[in-house]
Amino acid sequence: MDLTALLKHEHGLWAVAPYLRDWLLSFAASVSESARQDFDPLGRALDVLLADDSQEAEKALELQHVVDQVWYQAQLHDPECCKNDTFREWLVQRGDMRTRVHYVIAVIDHIQSAFVSSVTTEIQELRSLRKALLANWRMLCDLRQLSDSGSPEGSATVAAVEDNLLMMFERATALIRMYEQT
Repeated sequence: MDLTALLKHEHGLWAVAPYLRDWLLSFAASVSESARQDFDPLGRALDVLLADDSQEAEKALELQHVVDQVWYQAQLHDPECCKNDTFREWLVQRGDMRTRVHYVIAVIDHIQSAFVSSVTTEIQELRSLRKALLANWRMLCDLRQLSDSGSPEGSATVAAVEDNLLMMFERATALIRMYEQT
């Protein structure tokens, strides 16, 4: 799934936005002060929109608008950053759990739409993994909020859910690799 398609997908947008924020920060550091002033509002807007885990429709529309502007600048000034391999390398090296979950869900949706008439065991497993990833991610976000509020049993539960998410993520990634090779 290429970056352009990811940007058009609800979860793909949330996966690519942190990557573009990182690109924007590094790019802005390499340009003149006057040019940097053009990029600072975009960077601040991305920081604000990515600061919490809620994905309200209005926030997603605003994120789409800002990401479209950053994407345009990235294509204009640094076409190398707009390549799938560059994004995937960043995802492995710097992507957090939230970004990875959104990426995997977007790719699962893409695979399911490409193999819509296929009812293989792997496709059924991907469907189940998608539901489980989303449910566990939401649970993890809620547990983190409880843990942050001082609940003593929250941190042990957070670690267990994170471990469960990692296992699901690894299995989904293996299935995705299998489908990418076909």
